[in-house]
Amino acid sequence: MRKNITKEQILEKTLELMKDKNDIQSINLREIARCVGCAHTNLYNYFTSLDDLLWEAHSLIQKKFIEILLKTLSTHETSSSSTTASSTYYKEIYTTKLECFFNTFLEFYLYNTGWFCLSWIHHIKGNRPEINKSTHKETMDILIDTLINIWNKIYNTTPSKEDAYAILHNTHCYIIGEVSNYINNRAIIEDINMLKKYILKESITIFTLGLQERIKNRI
Repeated sequence: MRKNITKEQILEKTLELMKDKNDIQSINLREIARCVGCAHTNLYNYFTSLDDLLWEAHSLIQKKFIEILLKTLSTHETSSSSTTASSTYYKEIYTTKLECFFNTFLEFYLYNTGWFCLSWIHHIKGNRPEINKSTHKETMDILIDTLINIWNKIYNTTPSKEDAYAILHNTHCYIIGEVSNYINNRAIIEDINMLKKYILKESITIFTLGLQERIKNRI
């Protein structure tokens, strides 16, 4: 049995265990401890309960998502030699970035079903920790700033953070619904690749039309 375990090792093992599970309620402290290689009582050195651990795992999932999103978007950066490129060129680049933005949500949720369930379906007991609230705010700030920048490059307008947040929320709720249907074998399209294309197209439509309407109503 290992004694010198770290909080980070416990959290990473927890996420590894639940990564592909549709039902994460089967996970408990004893199973986590067995996989880490320590007595389950050792976990109490870092966490007061399973739910305490899950709240921290929830925060870590958000950080992992942002890391993947920013890395994915960076692959579509314009080159420094493109300073004289046309506005059409930049519009195409950032239109692709908008697609990548929402596609990252889709792939992260569809291919990490347990993380999706913990993030948006599973009820974690206890009061939500302040650190989790802070992590969520940091995540949303990055998402909103990223979207506003993309939107500005495509449409040459800068929406307010309030408007961008509201429409991202609506679009994200749609994505959550579609992914939940897929996980529960109720998807509108059974083939996952065709489903991804469908959800991506609908997500971009919902976001684009919704934000355009919000901007128009403020003028």
